[in-house]
Amino acid sequence: MRHDYTIVLELTPTAPLTHGAGNLGNEQQLMRREFAVQDPETGEWETRALPAVSGAALKAQLREAAVLDAFGSLGVPEGSVSLDALRLLLKGGKTASGGASVGLEEMRRMGELFPLLAVFGSMDGGTARPARVAVSDVLPYCETLVEAGIVPRIVRPLRSLGEDDTEEGTAGIVVHGDTAPIPDHLIETIVQYYAHDLRGGKTGQRYLQGAATKRLEDQREAVSAKRRAGKSVRKEERREASESMPHAHQAIRSGVPLVAVVRLHGATEIELLCLARAITRWIAAGGRLGGAATKGHGACSVRVAGALRHRPEPGQLSTLPVDGIVTVARPEPDDPAAAKWAEYDAYLSERRAEILAELGVQQ
Repeated sequence: MRHDYTIVLELTPTAPLTHGAGNLGNEQQLMRREFAVQDPETGEWETRALPAVSGAALKAQLREAAVLDAFGSLGVPEGSVSLDALRLLLKGGKTASGGASVGLEEMRRMGELFPLLAVFGSMDGGTARPARVAVSDVLPYCETLVEAGIVPRIVRPLRSLGEDDTEEGTAGIVVHGDTAPIPDHLIETIVQYYAHDLRGGKTGQRYLQGAATKRLEDQREAVSAKRRAGKSVRKEERREASESMPHAHQAIRSGVPLVAVVRLHGATEIELLCLARAITRWIAAGGRLGGAATKGHGACSVRVAGALRHRPEPGQLSTLPVDGIVTVARPEPDDPAAAKWAEYDAYLSERRAEILAELGVQQ
């Protein structure tokens, strides 16, 4: 039987969280979403742009975690998978358009053979397979968005209610418990870095050729002369004149409460296990989001606020918690949830030879 699932994640950056939207000068700009909100005092509408991390970025992290989890379960050796297979699994297919169409029966077979294709979707040839999972933008649990109801305090299943159901009686997932929403002005910060000048250290000064040192000094003086004369200086000239040019990243501050909602539609229990294990693996690896990872950005602590299973038919809500399956760490052997996790391993094991053949794995 297929069900719908709602999973709510609470994220807290433990390092600045950068999700870039291009550069302005030497500063990496933070992605923002615009929201229409109503002033509670005046009743007037206005737009506000607040930092966010795209749901596509989180979905890509979960997809990669699902691939790594499946490869580990199947015992796929490193350096053994074909390029086309990796494109299909990690990116959903080739970036080039066109290609032979894939029939619905073949799509169904591949989705059953490798559940992560059914969960995250794919582009097999010229045929698109819609993803069963939908990931919201990662939004700050802040005053503006909570007051506007854009980030709800209670996340409920997305299904119609029957005549005997009431909104109050429908189970939901409470977001951030008794934590007050953070004021908007505390969300952002700027982290600044400097490139290292070869001439600034003893090794550079010691080994740099004299002619090169003279050329660098001439370039620096030429830039200074232009600035004194009020003339514009090209980016290339600045780079050649000074290797210590500062650059900065706009970022979401460490400690800012964030919320993401993951919806899984019409999924089997095996497909739920695929997603649950991907979430767990991603959390265990540091819950990293955004860019600038080489600078230590993007690590998050993640809590599963709740997970609900409900029927896909309108008016038939069955809010059975599935917290034991969607966890922040792999269940211990004596944990009842470990048996559920083992079902996924068994499912893949039964199909191992066929899966490896489809992936073109060289053994």
